[in-house]
Amino acid sequence: MSEKTERLFAESNATDVIGLALAEMQTPEYTLEQKLRYEREILEVCVSGHPLDFLPRNGEVWSDELPGLRGKHVTLCGWVVTYRHVGTKNYRNMMFVTLEDQRGVYEVVLFPDAYDRYGGLVFETRTMRVTGRVEPDGQIKGEKLEALKK
Repeated sequence: MSEKTERLFAESNATDVIGLALAEMQTPEYTLEQKLRYEREILEVCVSGHPLDFLPRNGEVWSDELPGLRGKHVTLCGWVVTYRHVGTKNYRNMMFVTLEDQRGVYEVVLFPDAYDRYGGLVFETRTMRVTGRVEPDGQIKGEKLEALKK
């Protein structure tokens, strides 16, 4: 390297140049709702809040209320965390879906008839309203799933 080149690199620090350029950039201020949407699109996870924070609620119960509602029909809103597709001994499909709301995690079982009607919805959206009966073990026997749109 020539002496001139060495002096050039010695006098400028790359992080300072980048830092100055970033400081001069005008960036828009995003609302929390926009941040969540972009985080979900880019990172596939929300770090600024919960994905259900901006969805309307219409009297649905929360996941932490389920232990006191065993044997009752309930409706909850949830964000699909994971699912497991299984076959029955009669060669029909069913599914276990784990969802979460802002207060906890719960599991919904879609038996074959419910799976035939609503199972495809799990592959199409992550936010949904679930209606079903709370079983003695705390799982929800899913009877209806609906996609939640903002």
